[in-house]
Amino acid sequence: MLPRPTIEAFDIWLADRSLRLDAIVIGGSALALLGVTNRQTRDFDILHPELPEAINSAAREFASHLRREDVELSDDWLNNGPMQLAEVLPNGWR
Repeated sequence: MLPRPTIEAFDIWLADRSLRLDAIVIGGSALALLGVTNRQTRDFDILHPELPEAINSAAREFASHLRREDVELSDDWLNNGPMQLAEVLPNGWR
């Protein structure tokens, strides 16, 4: 997936469901959002906050919707995989 169009579409998906997410993204998706790279990635690594169940559910529904349109996106495309990294960051890192 290309990160920018995917997250922009997901933002609309969330808004249509009266949901909102402000998060710290790291990794390849973050680099793409910053314009450092234009490569595809398989997921969005969310460092903070822990994703609420409503957001996780919306992300899975979004992935299912895109797969029906022949877009390859796994159910865990939005995840807190790197969340443990926050434990080693200095105070005030946010």
